[in-house]
Amino acid sequence: MERNPEVGTRLFLSPRTVEWHLRKIFTKLSITSRRQLQDVLPAVEHASALPL
Repeated sequence: MERNPEVGTRLFLSPRTVEWHLRKIFTKLSITSRRQLQDVLPAVEHASALPL
């Protein structure tokens, strides 16, 4: 699993911006960590399949 700095680099965002967006998403999904994402989101075979 990629960390915020790695995600930020891929998306040309700061790590703090990535953290802010994840925190907003986690609140909406009623979760507290990335590990819980796999329980609430549909399975994706490979991360490169996700549109950017």
